[in-house]
Amino acid sequence: MREQSVPSSSLNIAALSGLERRAWVRYPSRRRIDARRFGTAKRYAWEAIIRDVTPSGLGLVLPHAIRQGAILVVEPRGRGLNRLLLARVVHVVSQVDGWLHGCELANPLTDAERRDLLKP
Repeated sequence: MREQSVPSSSLNIAALSGLERRAWVRYPSRRRIDARRFGTAKRYAWEAIIRDVTPSGLGLVLPHAIRQGAILVVEPRGRGLNRLLLARVVHVVSQVDGWLHGCELANPLTDAERRDLLKP
């Protein structure tokens, strides 16, 4: 069997390289929350901001970097969502306003919970 060549103009380079792996649309948010390492007391929580939300993850801006693989307890402030979220840090990127942590949730959000996290 002979291999066929594909014109480079028809290739989706991002898809082939794995650069674009998003399974969900990311919804922007500016919701303030408390976040802490799993196993630490609530009084050791940091103020964080949710940058974006998907059913399976959060983008969290924290004042300092947390190592990849760490488990965070995320506690929304105020009204609405009233359960704690467990999130594993998948990647960390320095930003002007802090450190952006891409986190995967242990349990997916329902549509109502996702909408609640989009409220300020």
